[in-house]
Amino acid sequence: MNRCPFQVGSIVISLRGRDAGRSFVGMSQISEDFVFIADGRTHRVERLKMKRKKHLTGTGREVPGFENRLREGKPVENFEVRAWLQEEE
Repeated sequence: MNRCPFQVGSIVISLRGRDAGRSFVGMSQISEDFVFIADGRTHRVERLKMKRKKHLTGTGREVPGFENRLREGKPVENFEVRAWLQEEE
């Protein structure tokens, strides 16, 4: 695991805060320092968690076709986010 540049659709692990050690899917980048993440449970797609990039570490894995899906305007559902994260465990 390494701190790498954030990519939409990447699976990351939180290093700090109440959610330390939990896995998330990177949903979007807000600025150079902040990103939105979701886990489909406590931080749902409807209410994303804003997190500093320096408090996340990359797993080196990505959700296949995630960026294309967002580009096409297809919605992402909470059950899908949970399934993607469960595959990683």
